[in-house]
Amino acid sequence: MILLSAPFNLTDPLLARICLPSANSGSNYPSFGTTAVAIGWGQTEFNSSPSNDLKQVVLKILKESNGDCDQVISDKKVQICATASNKGKFFSMQK
Repeated sequence: MILLSAPFNLTDPLLARICLPSANSGSNYPSFGTTAVAIGWGQTEFNSSPSNDLKQVVLKILKESNGDCDQVISDKKVQICATASNKGKFFSMQK
């Protein structure tokens, strides 16, 4: 839970609601073959500094049993494997 000092103004055009999975989604969420959007200031290249600009990428969710995923997933309980179709690279993300 996050405790806020003031409520959000949801009429602000810079804010939007997001969809979250139901508690009954199980451990296979997000579903394999679906897309996910990752947003953040993280590294854009291996061993690089974090970006100063907010970045966004659309990723396709892959099965953890994909051979390429074995190289990037260290804990299947909390990570998912995804690829950016135009990058040819594989990523792991926290669930």
